[in-house]
Amino acid sequence: MRLPSLSCAVLFCSALKFTVWTAPTIAQSIMAAPDSTGTIIQHNGNTYYIQGGTQAGANLFHSFQEFGLSTGEIANFLSNPTVNNIFGRVVGGSPSIIDGLIQANPNLYLMNPAGIVFGAGASLNVGGDFTATTSDRIGFENGWFNAIGANDYAALVGEPNQFAFLQAHPRAILNQGNLQTEGNLSFVGGSIQNQGQIVSTGGNITLAAVPGTRLVNLAQPGMLLSLDLPNTALNQGASLLDLPDLLTGPVGDVAIAGEVQGEQVDLYAAGIVSPTDADLVQGNTRVVRFTVLGENPDQAVFIDARADSPEQLLFGAEAGTVSQIIERDEDGVAVISEQLSVISKSVGELDSVAIVAEGNEGNFWLGNDWLRAENIGDYATQLQSWGEALTTNADILLYSCFTALGATGEALVNSIANLTGADVAASVNATGSSNYGADWL
Repeated sequence: MRLPSLSCAVLFCSALKFTVWTAPTIAQSIMAAPDSTGTIIQHNGNTYYIQGGTQAGANLFHSFQEFGLSTGEIANFLSNPTVNNIFGRVVGGSPSIIDGLIQANPNLYLMNPAGIVFGAGASLNVGGDFTATTSDRIGFENGWFNAIGANDYAALVGEPNQFAFLQAHPRAILNQGNLQTEGNLSFVGGSIQNQGQIVSTGGNITLAAVPGTRLVNLAQPGMLLSLDLPNTALNQGASLLDLPDLLTGPVGDVAIAGEVQGEQVDLYAAGIVSPTDADLVQGNTRVVRFTVLGENPDQAVFIDARADSPEQLLFGAEAGTVSQIIERDEDGVAVISEQLSVISKSVGELDSVAIVAEGNEGNFWLGNDWLRAENIGDYATQLQSWGEALTTNADILLYSCFTALGATGEALVNSIANLTGADVAASVNATGSSNYGADWL
């Protein structure tokens, strides 16, 4: 059980820490790497036209010795209409310091294991999705796009399905600019810090700070990222130990001091997720905390918006949890049913589900659903589906005041247990820390 102690009004306060990083102010130029990828850079005025590269199916690959932009400069990725995805790697060992405009028509992936900084003058004009990662490799069904070393480009067809982080302490991604896209926008690195603005007007935002030496399985639409351990063969020949340690920060943390806005905002962290103000994150938000061992979460936490300080519970949840707020106008049981299906299909069956809600004797609220002993049968099909997402000995923890009190409370708890197949724990009095006269220790 990894939920903080709660009171009837959710007696919990999380101290959110934020560490300011200072971005370097000197950017590099864009230089093609001296390899066989075939990247061609034409510099005209303030614009770098990026051409050539190696095409495999609908994927176009580029290799850069350095990739950076000074204020007012433009990196324009050119491609033919048959290209769906452009992948760029940076092999020189220096972080990418980007203070200008990146533009491309297809989806664009930028990989630099040495770190990526978007300065205050950075912006995007990308027709598809944009992904920045400090991973060491991007995986496809039949091979890897390596950040360092040779690539078998002919095998790299189809959509990417994995990022490989082979170092113990992956480098960070820092944004101080105004990054806006119409499609999905994803940062996947060792640590993520947003001091600027990240907005998707028509897609989802993913900010993922992942532990080192892990494979990140890329999510299908609506699903969650998940982690695996890389095998021994994957680690061979990919050492970056001599890279300069120019981008450091709280390893595994997602720190937010600027606006993040999207239809769906997914925040992943091996450490903590810490917005300086909860209102900075706008959109349907999920917070995923990997376990202390860097494994996938095994507990789902659903927080009814009526609870006191629900955002503090969302961003302050402990390691090993997937947390989400249920708004007052949502069908709460349906939301949980859908999310449990998504989570279990992404990371496996869960050991427990915690529900933080307002309630009273024999009832509690989930969005606009008022669950009572008298109507719990109306939700039978959905509650039975919860059990499909849970392990055999899973628990459902109801953090709501007095819900288990009396005959009606007992009947409600027993009904939920029978329908889900889980062990259900609920309170007969004030729910929260014993320091406040409540019954949870």
